[in-house]
Amino acid sequence: MTKEISASYEISRKRKRKKFDINRSVAAKEICDVITNQVKEIFCFISHYFAVSLLEAPKFQEHEKEFPTQILDKETDAYSMLQNYRLKTEL
Repeated sequence: MTKEISASYEISRKRKRKKFDINRSVAAKEICDVITNQVKEIFCFISHYFAVSLLEAPKFQEHEKEFPTQILDKETDAYSMLQNYRLKTEL
């Protein structure tokens, strides 16, 4: 009788552990999803920063010497309505 109780207890314990591990796995995935979404929200406006850097008046003299074409390319990729060649000549 005690062996049956012990075996039953052991099976019950393993089931609880397995359920606990599954719950932890689900929770870990949800946490990772939340973190990923928050990072995407935080950095989705990084292209706005680059766009603003093109329009800073003190940098216009630097643009005459060497224009930041990489930043301009990123901006025209992020904002499809911008025309690369036209924006470059206007800046």
